[in-house]
Amino acid sequence: MKRVLIAILLVFVVLSAGCMGGTNTPTTESQSATSSTTAPGESPETEPWAYQSLNLEPTEELGYSLHTGSLSGTNAEVEVIVIDKPADFAKTSANWEASPDEVSASNVVFQVGKNVYYFELRDDGVYTEAGRVVGDLFDFIRLDDDKYIGWENGVVRVYLRSLNKYREKKGVLAYATTVIGGKLAIVTSFEDNLTVTTFESGNAESEEYTFDCTILSMHPAFGEGTIAGFYMGTTCGFYYVDPDLNVHDSGLGDDSWQIVSNDHDEVGSVVLYSSDSSSVVTTYYDWDDDAVYVSEPLKVEKRPSSASLSWFYLALAYGNKLYLYELGEDSAYHYVGTITFPDLVLDVKLVQPDDNTLEIGVAWSRGFAHIVVPVSELKGEHTFSVGKELSESTGTETTGETGTSTSAPGELNLEGVLESFTFEEVNFGDLKGVKIHLLKSPDYRNVHDWMGWASYASAGLPDVYFAFGNYLVRVRGGEIRNLYYSGEDINKYSLSAVYVLPATPKDISINIYDSDEPFFAGTDGKLYLIYDNELKSEDTPKGKIRYYETTGYVSWNIDADGVTALARRSNYYYTAWKGKTLYVIAYTSDQLYDARQNGLPAVTPKSITLPEDIVAVYPMKYGEGLLIRTETGLYLYDVAGYYKYGAGKLYTLLTNAPGKFAYQHYTEDAVIYNGDRFTWIELTGKYDSNDIYVPVVEVYPATVTISGAKTFSIMYNTYDTQLAVGFDGRIALYNVTTGYYYDENDNRVYYLNLTLDQSFSVPFTPDYVYGEDECYCHVSYHANYYYAWAGNDFYVLLGPNHRRW
Repeated sequence: MKRVLIAILLVFVVLSAGCMGGTNTPTTESQSATSSTTAPGESPETEPWAYQSLNLEPTEELGYSLHTGSLSGTNAEVEVIVIDKPADFAKTSANWEASPDEVSASNVVFQVGKNVYYFELRDDGVYTEAGRVVGDLFDFIRLDDDKYIGWENGVVRVYLRSLNKYREKKGVLAYATTVIGGKLAIVTSFEDNLTVTTFESGNAESEEYTFDCTILSMHPAFGEGTIAGFYMGTTCGFYYVDPDLNVHDSGLGDDSWQIVSNDHDEVGSVVLYSSDSSSVVTTYYDWDDDAVYVSEPLKVEKRPSSASLSWFYLALAYGNKLYLYELGEDSAYHYVGTITFPDLVLDVKLVQPDDNTLEIGVAWSRGFAHIVVPVSELKGEHTFSVGKELSESTGTETTGETGTSTSAPGELNLEGVLESFTFEEVNFGDLKGVKIHLLKSPDYRNVHDWMGWASYASAGLPDVYFAFGNYLVRVRGGEIRNLYYSGEDINKYSLSAVYVLPATPKDISINIYDSDEPFFAGTDGKLYLIYDNELKSEDTPKGKIRYYETTGYVSWNIDADGVTALARRSNYYYTAWKGKTLYVIAYTSDQLYDARQNGLPAVTPKSITLPEDIVAVYPMKYGEGLLIRTETGLYLYDVAGYYKYGAGKLYTLLTNAPGKFAYQHYTEDAVIYNGDRFTWIELTGKYDSNDIYVPVVEVYPATVTISGAKTFSIMYNTYDTQLAVGFDGRIALYNVTTGYYYDENDNRVYYLNLTLDQSFSVPFTPDYVYGEDECYCHVSYHANYYYAWAGNDFYVLLGPNHRRW
């Protein structure tokens, strides 16, 4: 079917003195350009492309050093730029490559904070530029030494250094900088709507169009040796749009295609990925033949984190590995070799200057490498390494955040506690990250998924909790993950808190709807609810330690196995269990609010007896009640009267269902593992014979068996539900789908499909594991990480897909 862009209307014209236009790069703006003023970092509600003022001088210098480098098994010539601070964003080939002669693999741009730093390796040394941006970069184009473009959090901004001004267009899901009608143009899209804005003599004129389906990505295209028109990757195919806005079909069909290369090669080719066919192709529009040429598809397991091509060579980045392919006479790509880098590859650029040589530009969070290597030496596996320093620029040294040490105020006897754990980096191949090692066995660690929650994650994650005696330590696992990913020193972590408790805990509920007061079961056979503490801090030789010392609590003589807590309509229900007995302790929010002044009475717990021993109790998200897992059953206790039968009713949801159990508090789904088979449990409801809505479950048995699962947890994110599973020496992630069909008797038949997404060998057997592998592509972020407890070790691990771009 022929597809066209349908014009809607002429949207606006912004007039301003000066000019920004031409067929190559914009000329310098006049100093008389009008503007509206905005504070740095703000994004006011102005007309699209109106001028706004911003001091574009960077707020600080970025120090860097120039190094040699090496590529094992080759005679490659390598230059490396190492920057002093980790970058939030990096892009190779930062320039607007408007002709074949401008294609280059020797430049890079980094964003650190709200500053941008451009580096270019030249024969006479390193050329640098610096500027500022408003938001977080998802893409960057350097038009010339005065102007640059940033795509930031759904906003495209054009910056002009000489004027200290910028102009912007909001609500952008894809964009391309190109030439339309002989004028510089920025094409932006939101879903199936497309806006073409041309710039000339300071005027910005826009026209709106609509397309047949959602536009996912765009990129400028070559025509007759220069930029002309643009490519569109959409949910219904891939297309070239010429300067007259005629749409040319690639012939790739109606599959969804996304442009995954940040650049194009000497003939304008780009790299595409389709999740529908799990394949990568390269393509370009031939102006002379009026045809779109496409390579044979290369099958891949997942979308590459970045990609580049040049003539006959293709590079795909996954994690810290770069996979190289050569185009054969059959128009298909064939594997050549792999390069392993010491950090996650953020972007890559290939340039093939002649038949025998390949230039490779690679950026990571702390640096950039320019590699020139004979193509004949690239076969097989190679390792890149940074060599000796050649020279260093002046710049601001990294100071970082002062981390805490394993020392503490001696009079509190915290020193021994804080010296009982260490941090170290680990590398398991495709999984890399940080291990928190406890030098002795803790009295408590957060391995139970019923712990109080503050996010999607279970078990109190991503925070890490462990206790030695009556000292409870909390470390921000998310911060450790970010420190490692950004290349910071992991020993600069901020110790979130230490709690000095009245007894040694064996199970804890904390972060109860943003409350920092623990509710815990002590090893002394008592329950404790902390309602007052004093925040103290003390300087140590390596940093400041902050700790909470308990000054007010109530306790009960109940030797509980586990604890949790639930909030419902200004009432808090602190819950514990032992054997078949459930204990519920109720307080109002007013009582808790006034407790520091008035104290808190030790109210009498209410007890409920279950048919068999309780294994776990979970607070439900909306206060529907407490979900109780027994040895073979599942029950819901309506503690606050959510359902019309009123408070205190126990609903039987499931019986005769033995096995290991996990619950996801956000989606209110559960899973049981028994006999090498998972069974999915979805909480829902129905009207009973009295026409009253009551809770029930739907049961989805798995279609396949999975042997050897030791632990598992459910992960919910924006797009998918996933199941993280721990085995002996392995962790894996499965994508979850549930459904039903009707049999010949018109009965529903429920089923669970588990599709393996990732699997990694690890040198441990996890006691608890949690993970995610999901592309939040609309914000240019792929989350791929795992948390795992194994004995005295807690792991924060990044998978090969984890990155921002």
